[in-house]
Amino acid sequence: MRFPDPTAPDLATWLSGEFLALTASTSTDPTRPLSRAQVLVDDAAVLREAHRRLRARDVTPQAGATYLAGWFAGELGRIVGLGLASAGAGLVLDGGSLVFDVVEEGRPERVRPGRVRAIVALDHPWAGSADVEVVPAAEVLPRTMAALVEVAAPLIEACRSLAKVGLSGLWDEVADGVVSELAYCDKLAVTPLAEQIVTAAVAVPGMPWKARPKLVWAESDALGRVLIAQKGGCCLAFTCRRDTPPESELTGPQLAYRQRFGLDPVGKRYCGTCRFRDLDDVVERRVAWAEFNRREAG
Repeated sequence: MRFPDPTAPDLATWLSGEFLALTASTSTDPTRPLSRAQVLVDDAAVLREAHRRLRARDVTPQAGATYLAGWFAGELGRIVGLGLASAGAGLVLDGGSLVFDVVEEGRPERVRPGRVRAIVALDHPWAGSADVEVVPAAEVLPRTMAALVEVAAPLIEACRSLAKVGLSGLWDEVADGVVSELAYCDKLAVTPLAEQIVTAAVAVPGMPWKARPKLVWAESDALGRVLIAQKGGCCLAFTCRRDTPPESELTGPQLAYRQRFGLDPVGKRYCGTCRFRDLDDVVERRVAWAEFNRREAG
Protein backbone atom coordinates (compact mmCIF):
# COMPACT_ATOMS: atom_id res chain seq x y z
CA MET A 1 0.00 0.00 0.00
CA ARG A 2 1.31 3.43 -0.91
CA PHE A 3 1.01 6.46 1.36
CA PRO A 4 1.14 10.19 0.58
CA ASP A 5 4.59 11.77 0.91
CA PRO A 6 4.93 14.58 3.46
CA THR A 7 6.42 17.95 2.56
CA ALA A 8 8.09 18.19 5.98
CA PRO A 9 11.36 16.31 6.61
CA ASP A 10 10.28 14.90 9.98
CA LEU A 11 7.36 14.63 12.39
CA ALA A 12 8.38 17.57 14.57
CA THR A 13 8.62 19.91 11.59
CA TRP A 14 5.25 18.75 10.27
CA LEU A 15 3.56 19.24 13.64
CA SER A 16 4.94 22.75 14.11
CA GLY A 17 4.32 23.78 10.52
CA GLU A 18 1.77 22.13 8.25
CA PHE A 19 -0.32 20.62 11.03
CA LEU A 20 -0.69 23.95 12.81
CA ALA A 21 -1.66 25.59 9.52
CA LEU A 22 -4.24 22.89 8.75
CA THR A 23 -5.87 23.16 12.18
CA ALA A 24 -5.63 26.93 12.75
CA SER A 25 -8.85 28.54 13.95
CA THR A 26 -10.06 32.03 13.11
CA SER A 27 -12.48 32.11 16.05
CA THR A 28 -12.03 34.82 18.66
CA ASP A 29 -14.30 33.16 21.24
CA PRO A 30 -12.64 32.79 24.65
CA THR A 31 -11.69 29.24 25.55
CA ARG A 32 -10.45 27.34 28.56
CA PRO A 33 -7.83 24.59 28.16
CA LEU A 34 -8.87 21.20 29.49
CA SER A 35 -6.88 17.98 29.49
CA ARG A 36 -8.63 14.72 28.72
CA ALA A 37 -8.41 13.90 32.43
CA GLN A 38 -10.14 17.18 33.30
CA VAL A 39 -12.90 16.45 30.79
CA LEU A 40 -13.47 13.03 32.37
CA VAL A 41 -12.99 13.80 36.06
CA ASP A 42 -15.94 13.71 38.50
CA ASP A 43 -17.97 11.38 36.31
CA ALA A 44 -17.25 13.50 33.21
CA ALA A 45 -18.66 16.66 34.81
CA VAL A 46 -17.54 18.81 31.86
CA LEU A 47 -19.48 16.66 29.41
CA ARG A 48 -22.50 16.49 31.71
CA GLU A 49 -22.64 20.26 31.98
CA ALA A 50 -22.35 20.61 28.19
CA HIS A 51 -25.09 18.01 27.82
CA ARG A 52 -27.30 19.94 30.26
CA ARG A 53 -26.83 23.10 28.20
CA LEU A 54 -27.82 21.24 25.04
CA ARG A 55 -30.92 19.83 26.74
CA ALA A 56 -31.89 23.38 27.70
CA ARG A 57 -31.88 24.22 23.98
CA ASP A 58 -34.37 21.40 23.24
CA VAL A 59 -31.69 18.98 22.05
CA THR A 60 -32.77 15.43 22.85
CA PRO A 61 -30.59 13.43 25.28
CA GLN A 62 -29.53 11.03 22.52
CA ALA A 63 -28.62 13.81 20.09
CA GLY A 64 -26.74 15.70 22.81
CA ALA A 65 -24.61 12.67 23.64
CA THR A 66 -23.89 12.16 19.95
CA TYR A 67 -22.97 15.82 19.42
CA LEU A 68 -20.46 15.57 22.26
CA ALA A 69 -18.98 12.36 20.89
CA GLY A 70 -18.42 14.14 17.59
CA TRP A 71 -17.01 17.26 19.22
CA PHE A 72 -14.50 15.48 21.46
CA ALA A 73 -13.73 11.99 20.16
CA GLY A 74 -14.56 12.90 16.57
CA GLU A 75 -12.00 15.69 16.71
CA LEU A 76 -9.32 13.12 17.48
CA GLY A 77 -10.41 11.25 14.37
CA ARG A 78 -10.01 14.44 12.34
CA ILE A 79 -6.44 14.86 13.56
CA VAL A 80 -5.60 11.29 12.61
CA GLY A 81 -7.27 11.73 9.22
CA LEU A 82 -5.19 14.82 8.52
CA GLY A 83 -2.01 12.96 9.41
CA LEU A 84 -2.81 10.15 6.99
CA ALA A 85 -3.98 12.44 4.18
CA SER A 86 -1.30 15.10 4.49
CA ALA A 87 1.78 13.22 5.69
CA GLY A 88 1.02 9.57 4.95
CA ALA A 89 1.68 8.84 8.62
CA GLY A 90 -0.41 7.26 11.34
CA LEU A 91 -0.51 9.64 14.29
CA VAL A 92 -0.58 8.12 17.76
CA LEU A 93 -2.06 10.61 20.20
CA ASP A 94 -1.17 10.61 23.88
CA GLY A 95 -4.27 10.83 26.06
CA GLY A 96 -2.28 12.32 28.91
CA SER A 97 -1.15 15.38 26.95
CA LEU A 98 -4.21 16.18 24.83
CA VAL A 99 -5.63 19.66 25.44
CA PHE A 100 -9.16 20.62 24.44
CA ASP A 101 -9.64 24.39 24.08
CA VAL A 102 -13.31 24.56 25.08
CA VAL A 103 -15.69 27.47 24.51
CA GLU A 104 -18.35 28.44 27.06
CA GLU A 105 -21.08 26.23 25.60
CA GLY A 106 -18.85 23.18 26.11
CA ARG A 107 -17.64 22.57 22.55
CA PRO A 108 -13.89 22.35 21.85
CA GLU A 109 -12.82 25.06 19.42
CA ARG A 110 -9.70 23.06 18.70
CA VAL A 111 -7.60 20.22 20.12
CA ARG A 112 -3.89 20.51 20.82
CA PRO A 113 -2.45 17.01 20.54
CA GLY A 114 0.55 17.44 22.84
CA ARG A 115 2.97 14.52 22.56
CA VAL A 116 2.57 12.66 19.27
CA ARG A 117 4.23 9.60 17.82
CA ALA A 118 3.93 8.43 14.23
CA ILE A 119 3.65 5.01 12.61
CA VAL A 120 5.06 4.79 9.10
CA ALA A 121 6.11 2.26 6.51
CA LEU A 122 9.77 1.48 5.83
CA ASP A 123 9.96 3.66 2.71
CA HIS A 124 8.44 6.72 4.38
CA PRO A 125 10.71 9.82 4.52
CA TRP A 126 10.32 9.98 8.30
CA ALA A 127 11.59 6.43 8.89
CA GLY A 128 14.45 6.56 11.37
CA SER A 129 13.62 9.99 12.80
CA ALA A 130 12.60 10.77 16.37
CA ASP A 131 9.22 9.55 17.72
CA VAL A 132 8.55 7.47 14.59
CA GLU A 133 7.93 3.73 14.59
CA VAL A 134 8.55 1.82 11.37
CA VAL A 135 6.26 -1.12 10.61
CA PRO A 136 5.36 -3.15 7.50
CA ALA A 137 3.11 -1.11 5.21
CA ALA A 138 0.18 -3.46 5.81
CA GLU A 139 0.31 -2.71 9.54
CA VAL A 140 0.24 1.10 9.36
CA LEU A 141 -3.54 1.53 9.15
CA PRO A 142 -4.54 -1.23 11.62
CA ARG A 143 -2.03 0.06 14.19
CA THR A 144 -3.11 3.66 13.64
CA MET A 145 -6.81 2.91 14.00
CA ALA A 146 -6.23 0.76 17.09
CA ALA A 147 -4.34 3.65 18.69
CA LEU A 148 -7.17 6.06 17.82
CA VAL A 149 -9.74 3.75 19.39
CA GLU A 150 -7.65 3.47 22.54
CA VAL A 151 -7.29 7.22 23.07
CA ALA A 152 -10.92 7.99 22.16
CA ALA A 153 -12.56 5.14 24.10
CA PRO A 154 -12.83 6.91 27.51
CA LEU A 155 -14.52 9.88 25.85
CA ILE A 156 -16.96 7.66 23.96
CA GLU A 157 -17.82 5.71 27.11
CA ALA A 158 -18.43 8.96 28.98
CA CYS A 159 -20.77 10.18 26.23
CA ARG A 160 -22.61 6.88 26.31
CA SER A 161 -23.33 7.41 30.00
CA LEU A 162 -25.23 10.62 29.18
CA ALA A 163 -28.20 9.00 27.42
CA LYS A 164 -29.64 5.77 26.11
CA VAL A 165 -27.78 5.82 22.83
CA GLY A 166 -26.11 3.09 20.79
CA LEU A 167 -22.38 2.68 21.27
CA SER A 168 -21.68 2.07 17.59
CA GLY A 169 -23.55 5.27 16.71
CA LEU A 170 -21.18 7.26 18.92
CA TRP A 171 -18.17 5.57 17.34
CA ASP A 172 -19.55 6.43 13.89
CA GLU A 173 -18.76 10.05 14.76
CA VAL A 174 -15.08 9.12 15.06
CA ALA A 175 -15.02 7.38 11.68
CA ASP A 176 -16.78 10.39 10.15
CA GLY A 177 -14.08 12.61 11.61
CA VAL A 178 -11.26 10.59 10.02
CA VAL A 179 -12.70 10.91 6.52
CA SER A 180 -14.94 13.98 6.43
CA GLU A 181 -12.25 16.48 7.37
CA LEU A 182 -10.85 16.15 3.86
CA ALA A 183 -13.97 17.89 2.54
CA TYR A 184 -13.88 20.71 5.09
CA CYS A 185 -10.20 21.60 5.44
CA ASP A 186 -9.73 24.21 2.71
CA LYS A 187 -5.97 24.31 3.27
CA LEU A 188 -5.52 20.61 2.50
CA ALA A 189 -4.70 19.65 -1.08
CA VAL A 190 -6.68 16.43 -1.41
CA THR A 191 -5.16 13.85 -3.74
CA PRO A 192 -6.68 10.57 -4.94
CA LEU A 193 -4.12 8.78 -2.77
CA ALA A 194 -5.22 10.74 0.30
CA GLU A 195 -8.84 9.76 -0.35
CA GLN A 196 -7.86 6.14 -0.77
CA ILE A 197 -5.90 6.06 2.47
CA VAL A 198 -8.53 7.59 4.77
CA THR A 199 -11.27 5.46 3.20
CA ALA A 200 -9.17 2.36 3.77
CA ALA A 201 -8.44 3.47 7.34
CA VAL A 202 -12.09 3.41 8.45
CA ALA A 203 -12.56 0.07 6.66
CA VAL A 204 -9.96 -1.69 8.83
CA PRO A 205 -11.63 -4.82 10.28
CA GLY A 206 -12.52 -4.98 13.95
CA MET A 207 -13.21 -1.30 14.52
CA PRO A 208 -16.09 -0.29 16.88
CA TRP A 209 -17.96 1.76 14.26
CA LYS A 210 -20.38 0.15 11.81
CA ALA A 211 -21.00 2.96 9.32
CA ARG A 212 -18.50 4.52 6.94
CA PRO A 213 -18.62 7.98 5.39
CA LYS A 214 -18.37 8.57 1.65
CA LEU A 215 -16.25 11.01 -0.34
CA VAL A 216 -17.33 12.07 -3.84
CA TRP A 217 -16.30 14.85 -6.22
CA ALA A 218 -18.83 17.19 -7.80
CA GLU A 219 -18.56 19.87 -10.48
CA SER A 220 -19.62 23.48 -9.90
CA ASP A 221 -19.66 26.17 -12.58
CA ALA A 222 -18.67 28.71 -9.94
CA LEU A 223 -16.21 26.68 -7.89
CA GLY A 224 -14.83 23.96 -10.14
CA ARG A 225 -14.37 20.55 -8.51
CA VAL A 226 -15.81 20.29 -5.01
CA LEU A 227 -15.17 17.43 -2.60
CA ILE A 228 -18.30 16.28 -0.79
CA ALA A 229 -18.46 14.12 2.33
CA GLN A 230 -21.58 12.21 3.30
CA LYS A 231 -21.64 11.05 6.90
CA GLY A 232 -21.75 7.36 7.65
CA GLY A 233 -23.28 7.97 11.05
CA CYS A 234 -26.11 10.23 12.18
CA CYS A 235 -25.91 12.98 14.80
CA LEU A 236 -29.67 12.58 15.53
CA ALA A 237 -30.35 16.28 15.04
CA PHE A 238 -33.62 15.34 13.33
CA THR A 239 -34.94 14.11 16.69
CA CYS A 240 -34.75 17.62 18.16
CA ARG A 241 -37.43 20.28 18.13
CA ARG A 242 -36.39 23.07 15.78
CA ASP A 243 -38.00 26.46 15.58
CA THR A 244 -38.12 27.85 12.04
CA PRO A 245 -36.69 31.39 12.06
CA PRO A 246 -38.38 33.99 9.86
CA GLU A 247 -36.65 34.80 6.60
CA SER A 248 -35.78 38.26 7.94
CA GLU A 249 -33.39 36.63 10.45
CA LEU A 250 -31.51 34.51 7.91
CA THR A 251 -28.14 35.33 6.41
CA GLY A 252 -27.87 35.64 2.64
CA PRO A 253 -26.66 32.04 2.15
CA GLN A 254 -29.28 30.70 4.57
CA LEU A 255 -32.09 32.49 2.75
CA ALA A 256 -30.87 31.31 -0.66
CA TYR A 257 -30.62 27.74 0.68
CA ARG A 258 -34.16 27.80 2.09
CA GLN A 259 -35.55 29.22 -1.14
CA ARG A 260 -33.75 26.53 -3.11
CA PHE A 261 -34.55 23.49 -0.97
CA GLY A 262 -37.44 24.51 1.28
CA LEU A 263 -37.95 22.88 4.68
CA ASP A 264 -37.96 19.15 5.32
CA PRO A 265 -41.07 17.73 7.02
CA VAL A 266 -41.02 17.68 10.82
CA GLY A 267 -39.28 14.51 11.95
CA LYS A 268 -37.20 14.36 8.79
CA ARG A 269 -35.17 17.53 9.12
CA TYR A 270 -31.92 15.83 8.33
CA CYS A 271 -28.57 17.59 8.13
CA GLY A 272 -27.31 18.39 4.65
CA THR A 273 -24.78 15.55 4.77
CA CYS A 274 -26.93 13.04 6.66
CA ARG A 275 -26.70 9.34 5.87
CA PHE A 276 -30.49 9.29 5.50
CA ARG A 277 -30.36 11.49 2.40
CA ASP A 278 -29.71 10.16 -1.07
CA LEU A 279 -26.12 10.82 -2.09
CA ASP A 280 -27.28 12.95 -5.05
CA ASP A 281 -29.31 15.11 -2.66
CA VAL A 282 -26.28 15.56 -0.39
CA VAL A 283 -24.11 16.56 -3.34
CA GLU A 284 -26.65 19.08 -4.63
CA ARG A 285 -27.09 20.66 -1.20
CA ARG A 286 -23.39 20.88 -0.41
CA VAL A 287 -22.47 22.36 -3.78
CA ALA A 288 -25.28 24.91 -3.52
CA TRP A 289 -24.27 25.89 0.01
CA ALA A 290 -20.65 26.40 -1.07
CA GLU A 291 -21.78 28.50 -4.04
CA PHE A 292 -24.09 30.63 -1.89
CA ASN A 293 -21.26 31.34 0.56
CA ARG A 294 -18.81 32.18 -2.23
CA ARG A 295 -21.34 34.60 -3.67
CA GLU A 296 -21.81 36.19 -0.24
CA ALA A 297 -18.07 36.59 0.19
CA GLY A 298 -17.83 38.29 -3.18
